[in-house]
Amino acid sequence: MRIKTELDREKQDKFVEGVQHLADLNMEIFKEKNAKYGNSFYDNLKDYGFLTLLIRLAEKTNRLEELIYRYEELKETDDDESILDTLMDISNYCLMGAEFYNQMVKHE
Repeated sequence: MRIKTELDREKQDKFVEGVQHLADLNMEIFKEKNAKYGNSFYDNLKDYGFLTLLIRLAEKTNRLEELIYRYEELKETDDDESILDTLMDISNYCLMGAEFYNQMVKHE
């Protein structure tokens, strides 16, 4: 059995703070992209259902896989989409899909 030390708690607290920072950043990214592109993702969800979400997530996970496998090669370039950007996009798509699902359930 492992006894947590003060250092462990500090690392955990720092990790939680980092996740909160990313969640806040993700909301800002969502607002910016929604203002720029409108409700196109939501509209596609309404028109085509969750297949829209699966397609977007497949595109992003394929991109993430490429970035991870080619990390050493790509880290030295000015690639415009990083692993973090892709993870943030995946997170936002999941959140938008979850909210769409919530709205669907409320209207059943």
